[in-house]
Amino acid sequence: MFKNSDGFKQLVSIYVAENADGPIGLYLGAGVNLPTRQVTKPTFDTYSWLELLRAIYNRNMVQYCDSFEWLKNKYANDWPGLAEALVGQMSVEKLVDEIDLLFYHGLPRKDKYGRLSKRMLDQAPTLHAAICFIARIKEKWTFEPNPKVRTVITPNYDFFFGAGWTRYQTFHDHWKVMTPFSQDEPDPTQRTINYIHGYVPYKLDRRKELVLTRESYRNAYRKNGFARRVLEHAARDCHLIFIGTSFGDKPVIEILKNAKKKSHRMQHFVIDKSPHPERLAMFEELGITPIIVEDYAEIATVLEKLYYAGLEKNGWEKFGLTNAAYWERLKVGPEK
Repeated sequence: MFKNSDGFKQLVSIYVAENADGPIGLYLGAGVNLPTRQVTKPTFDTYSWLELLRAIYNRNMVQYCDSFEWLKNKYANDWPGLAEALVGQMSVEKLVDEIDLLFYHGLPRKDKYGRLSKRMLDQAPTLHAAICFIARIKEKWTFEPNPKVRTVITPNYDFFFGAGWTRYQTFHDHWKVMTPFSQDEPDPTQRTINYIHGYVPYKLDRRKELVLTRESYRNAYRKNGFARRVLEHAARDCHLIFIGTSFGDKPVIEILKNAKKKSHRMQHFVIDKSPHPERLAMFEELGITPIIVEDYAEIATVLEKLYYAGLEKNGWEKFGLTNAAYWERLKVGPEK
């Protein structure tokens, strides 16, 4: 069971102290979409980065001379190289089509609010908890972003997180989707969801170009590249909470190391499952405080308890709710 570790107490202290426009940011990796062990029969397929590439390979294996295992071993931790090897046989456009199909096949892509399927959220408790964490109940059962959270950053291509927030309606009134190809800046009242490797929209037919080759990866993290710019600003100006990420991107490691050298004003956190000593040493080197859970299912509990800690009594009493019921009401959205 999750315990109130020193790392969690530090995060609570920072979270409670921040008021409107508080500098809290979420960094969400592919692990945020995965079902936990408690979900025995997932309805939909979701993927880690490696398993996404494996699924694409399996659907198109007749085009490849080498086995996926051989390619995986050849490129080891060079995931842009592995992706590029798949792109080389089928083009970026075809690969994006495959990603679109794998992500959204069987999911309802259109309803009145463009909501993400409740069944999808039920099988992805970490994703659901992250969505609840950035929402707040307002009068007449309307919703707005959690004022303590400034930004969400993800290298994921899917729009599950953004589509999940549409359960609260008026998504674009509150959130600005930012990609390497965004031209408009967010309004002062909007929070940002930054898809630093591009994304495949949930509802729209048009697709944004994805980071799928070594060249596009280098461009994303070059000086003033979109991914580098977003991460440097966030590491400097926000307390980041990393969820579901492997820290496999070397530029991310570099950016966090540089941020640690330049300033200790912002403290960053990671919710991680019982990491090995080498991983703990990496967190220390990066200036990231770990919050250790025994099971991935406990990540949702961490976010829930953190949210409770910053919820003032009059924030839930006026809605006829208990403190705990407030979180459950967030999970439902505007419909009882």
